Amino acid sequence: MYPIAIAWIFTVAMISLAGGKVLAGIFTFVFAGILPLALFLWIVGTPARRRAKARRTNRREES
Repeated sequence: MYPIAIAWIFTVAMISLAGGKVLAGIFTFVFAGILPLALFLWIVGTPARRRAKARRTNRREES
């Protein structure tokens, strides 16, 4: 999961830097890089968060 995220950020950063205008590069980086990546990591990380929550609940019940 993380190699995909790193590669995506690198690719979008290079595209943003290749653009001619600073503002366009910033918008490209945010709207084509950061936001989609955050959504991807949130969706892919959902099962891990559920497992962690279940472990915390089980530990509380055992105590």
